[in-house]
Amino acid sequence: MEFIAALWLPIILSTFAIFIVSAFIWMATPMHTKDIKVVPDEPGLRKYLSTAQLERGLYMWPQPSDGNMNNEEFRAAYRDGPWGSVTVLNRRPSIPINLIRVLLCYLAISVFIAWLGWTAMPNATNKTDVFVFILVAGVLGFCAGGIPNSIMFGKHPRFFLTDLIDGVIFAIVAAVLFMLFWPYAPVASY
Repeated sequence: MEFIAALWLPIILSTFAIFIVSAFIWMATPMHTKDIKVVPDEPGLRKYLSTAQLERGLYMWPQPSDGNMNNEEFRAAYRDGPWGSVTVLNRRPSIPINLIRVLLCYLAISVFIAWLGWTAMPNATNKTDVFVFILVAGVLGFCAGGIPNSIMFGKHPRFFLTDLIDGVIFAIVAAVLFMLFWPYAPVASY
């Protein structure tokens, strides 16, 4: 835990800076305005979902009702479509609670990045080395985790791309702050 004592300032600063940058990207730029589509008959869909009384979870279709993917009915549905998925929540989303969860996620990634950097470069003397290492770790932390699910569950390519752009921006913010506040080892002079 020595790295926490040494890197607490860039951990906290990057967490809050990334949180603010994320809010700015979503609320003050047009980058994500086309990511989420509007359902043409939302009242009809909401009525169906209410009567279906689905539990919280991710639902995909088509799915074999008996679990047998060799079932001819399922195979025809899978071949002919339509295909899709929907996430059902069990209660109204709480924006304040979700924002706290996002902030905690950014904190966890910042702590992980700090640990990686401290483990790899405990006696760093070069700002460029710190910047590059934290940038790469940040891209992995902010981008890589969502890629497999985006592919597997058919996230729209545009949404996938804007998520990656967000992650790279967050990694740059973290890299700059860690570079500025890294406790550099003294350079030996002869």
